[in-house]
Amino acid sequence: MNQVKIRTALEKRLNVWATSKSYPVGWENVGGEFDSTHLRVFVFPSPVLNPSLGVEHRRYRGILRIQVYVPTEIEGPVTVEALAEEVVELFPRGLVIEESGVFVNIENTPTQSRVYQDGPFAYVVVETTYRCDTY
Repeated sequence: MNQVKIRTALEKRLNVWATSKSYPVGWENVGGEFDSTHLRVFVFPSPVLNPSLGVEHRRYRGILRIQVYVPTEIEGPVTVEALAEEVVELFPRGLVIEESGVFVNIENTPTQSRVYQDGPFAYVVVETTYRCDTY
């Protein structure tokens, strides 16, 4: 159940921002057909750790990946890189997001990839790591 809360916390934050900017989001295992600027999000959980002996301490870690797509006819790499920087600022290092009593920590400043081409879109991958300790 904690992984569901972690995903919900991360996706809620992105969704509030994307909705305020009118950017559609292709959610994992939902996808969609897009012809304008949009985002795609993926959550990659890592194996759960048990860092404390004798206690029910679980450490959930993983990677949050957000792909930012912009049609290449707009302005190419400058536009998609600027939009990716906004996503980087949305998940700053040290951010704590609460969801139903679970606290998700953003461990590192998100990394922004080079610009890739995918058909009529230029896209940049933004990735960061998260951690959530439960007791």
